Amino acid sequence: MDTAVGLGRGVAEVEGEGRALTVTDPVALERTFDLGTVHGSLGSLGTDGIAITESEAAKRGLTTGDTARLTFTDGRAETFTVRALYGQSELVGDHVITRAAWAPHRTQDSDMLVAVALADGVSTNAGKAAVAQVADRYGNHRPRTARTRRASAPRGV
Repeated sequence: MDTAVGLGRGVAEVEGEGRALTVTDPVALERTFDLGTVHGSLGSLGTDGIAITESEAAKRGLTTGDTARLTFTDGRAETFTVRALYGQSELVGDHVITRAAWAPHRTQDSDMLVAVALADGVSTNAGKAAVAQVADRYGNHRPRTARTRRASAPRGV
């Protein structure tokens, strides 16, 4: 494997509207997923930065350097700086924050998906076998390729 990244989910109001948040390591995210064009730096999110899809940012009139108010389910509100805009959001969603930013507000931290990027020269079958060997330790998890995941996903996912 080259890189693995977990995608957790959180919920917060972003500028007063309820939104799903992807909670992750943004550096590993960028190495594992094609996010399209990225403006700004995913690596600089820290504990007070947010990355937003270009389409969501356009709806809200936001660009890099602007701020957005996030109100978490624990009732606390914080101001986040838009540090990156990205083009694609198929699995990632429209809003990304770090695990460190999420930590003070979470009741439980869990990943909904763990994505793996294979090292150069590793075949899909060999990579899938290696992932399966690790995943078997954690219950009934079935490694799938991006192609088989898309084929089995409900419409709109």
